[in-house]
Amino acid sequence: MPNKKNKHNWVACVLTLSLTLLISGCWDRQEIEDLGMVIGIGLDSTRKENHSESQQNQEEDEAGSSDAGSESSQQKDDSSPETKVKQKVSVLLTHQNVLPKVLVGTAKVTGTQKQAYYNISGEGNSFFEIIRNFATKSSRPPFFLHVKTMVIGEAIAKKLSLNKMLEYFLRDTELRRTVLVVVAKGRAIDILNKKPLNEALPAIEILSIIDNVRKSLDIATPASLGHISENMTMKNSFMIPRIEPLNKTIKISGAALIKGDTGKMIGWLGDKEVRGANLLIGSGKSKWEKHAGLIKTSMPPNNNMIIYEIRTVSSKITPKVQNGKVSFSVQINLNGRIGEDWSQTENSFKDSYLQKAGEAFEKKIKELTRNTLNKLQKKWKIDVLGFHKALSVHYPDVWEKMKQNWDDEFSKIPIDVQVKVHVREFGLKGSKH
Repeated sequence: MPNKKNKHNWVACVLTLSLTLLISGCWDRQEIEDLGMVIGIGLDSTRKENHSESQQNQEEDEAGSSDAGSESSQQKDDSSPETKVKQKVSVLLTHQNVLPKVLVGTAKVTGTQKQAYYNISGEGNSFFEIIRNFATKSSRPPFFLHVKTMVIGEAIAKKLSLNKMLEYFLRDTELRRTVLVVVAKGRAIDILNKKPLNEALPAIEILSIIDNVRKSLDIATPASLGHISENMTMKNSFMIPRIEPLNKTIKISGAALIKGDTGKMIGWLGDKEVRGANLLIGSGKSKWEKHAGLIKTSMPPNNNMIIYEIRTVSSKITPKVQNGKVSFSVQINLNGRIGEDWSQTENSFKDSYLQKAGEAFEKKIKELTRNTLNKLQKKWKIDVLGFHKALSVHYPDVWEKMKQNWDDEFSKIPIDVQVKVHVREFGLKGSKH
């Protein structure tokens, strides 16, 4: 009996010790006040890079001056050719860090602590290296789990492939692929240094404005890190929303065009062209794809202003192959209401007037979409609207033959756009008589 009892006690001790391993869940806990909680990221070329004339005739994504104290500079001195590191573009990385105590109002605010954030920047040839070097400038290690937005400067977007630029961030296990990306007209650091009007943090202000994609057709479909990674893998061309600094605020409208085979920015779409692009794309399933906004035009015979408020927009891209030649038709359907009408003869109670208004809006939408297609097909020769997806689904054999040189092929393909506008409401005012 004693031996049996001792055996049971021994088993109980082993089970008790095993359970302690399961309940020690906080062994690696880190206090939020001890972390450099990054909320926004900015990527730029250095000023030296932007003004260097010696790089103009070199390969853009492998050129640049080295920092005297960088590890890559030291490796360059190695006599063995196999150990030499190809010099990359010199970059400026900016982190926007949150000050939690100031943000929640628990810290005593002094003259230097009025902001709930601070920006820290570093230069180098490797993002990983720059981030590690932040340890020489800040006592708090960067924590990427709460990053909301990433801003890419115009100069580096044209110089360096997004494949290389975002490689570190896509590899990092903390950074979420839902982070939204914008391209700055100018420098990303200027955007992150802009004092927000309505939010406590510039990165959150950017996120809030992007959310207005459901209010304005001028904002391109938001691009997440995951979306960019997918397109880069498939070598598809795509758009990223444009952001620019104003006197007292920021503005998000227009879009940067990213070439699929190079991963670099080749140009811009303006506000009007993005409106046309959003109408051609229609609305998707994600909340970021629920485009809506206004269409402003004039009503004959006196050309008085009239505005159509879009509630829903849908489009269908249909490819057609006949005698070996590809063409596309796009059907756009809109539902909405008359939001403003300066016509003195308005009588929205009459179906004939609503039909006339609908025709005026359809004409304007065709004009917007045609201008967008002309810019994409004739000037930039790039498909960022998903025509290749429709062709690959309906005619996979044709797509296989054209996909290697798709953007050039796309520039020659005729596209017919049909529009149907439904005026469902006219507000609380129906007649001026």
